[in-house]
Amino acid sequence: MSRKFSAFLAIGAISILLAGCSTKEDALCPGAAALVEASTLTVFAAGTTPDPAHTLYRVAVGNVSTDCSIDRRERTADSSVGIRFVATREPSGETARYRVPYFVAVRQGPTVIGKKLFWVTFGFAPGEASTSFDASVDSTVIKIANDKQPYDYQILVGLQLTKDQLEYNRKVGQYGP
Repeated sequence: MSRKFSAFLAIGAISILLAGCSTKEDALCPGAAALVEASTLTVFAAGTTPDPAHTLYRVAVGNVSTDCSIDRRERTADSSVGIRFVATREPSGETARYRVPYFVAVRQGPTVIGKKLFWVTFGFAPGEASTSFDASVDSTVIKIANDKQPYDYQILVGLQLTKDQLEYNRKVGQYGP
């Protein structure tokens, strides 16, 4: 083999290896996670005290997934977010429908730079004690600062809680009763 041909093969092999490393856009995308303190919501029966014995239902963020497209020229990352929720209640012979608020926020370091509120509706069939359901946010656009990369940002998902609900979560801990 000639030296030129060997050098061409070596450069070609290196180019293929580097291309495999640099074209994986997901590695550049903002990360996504559930905010622990806002990942569960316990709703109590009307007129009762916040005690596990009075729980009407409980809903939790079960999983958060994301993908994105990056526009290098515009310096933006446009992420879609998929959220899996899980709800539980004591078995009942009744059908029930509920609507709960959740948020999708973007942070860079310790600073929240944007937040949007959404609602999701779910229900229980007669006798059903557990259900899971999905929600999605099709577009969360992040303007990337000149000195940052898309992966320097994080998308946070949580249930929009009142001050009392947040205090209850802190009191019972992440997994609650």
